[in-house]
Amino acid sequence: PGITRTTALRMSLGLGGWNGFRHELEHARICDLVFWTFDESRPNGHVGAVIRHADGQVDVVHSSRGRGVVSQKINDYLRDKTTAVLRLSLGD
Repeated sequence: PGITRTTALRMSLGLGGWNGFRHELEHARICDLVFWTFDESRPNGHVGAVIRHADGQVDVVHSSRGRGVVSQKINDYLRDKTTAVLRLSLGD
């Protein structure tokens, strides 16, 4: 395989110690990683971590260009752009 361009892509492929289990967004839990892209030439170009509010609302925390770290609802737009969801497996 070639050299991947971004950390998010490496993470989604399980490289660099980011081992885990892929699953659907509907089954996301706190701290699962959500990968998405806004540019088809950069698959899995962005990554965020799932958080869940007391009212059950699921958000993703990520770094946003120009806005810093943000908490954002997983709305239809982000759902359509999601390319992978990864639950990390730590340890043996």
